[in-house]
Amino acid sequence: TAMFNGASSSSQVDGNSAVTGDAGTAAPGGLTLCSLPSGITAFGNFQVKEIILRNVADATIRANDQAYLQTL
Repeated sequence: TAMFNGASSSSQVDGNSAVTGDAGTAAPGGLTLCSLPSGITAFGNFQVKEIILRNVADATIRANDQAYLQTL
């Protein structure tokens, strides 16, 4: 899961601890999943099964979404 919320932004993979940081105040200009900053040939080898987009920053909703995505 990923949450973009200024200084409270974070990303989490599977059941691991979330990595937090400051994504700034600007809206993301696009969505690139699993890209390294070293160039356009550095993309991850994975499939996206489903993306859930929400306009809320709620820990319970995020936990429920994470639990649901782990069932796919």
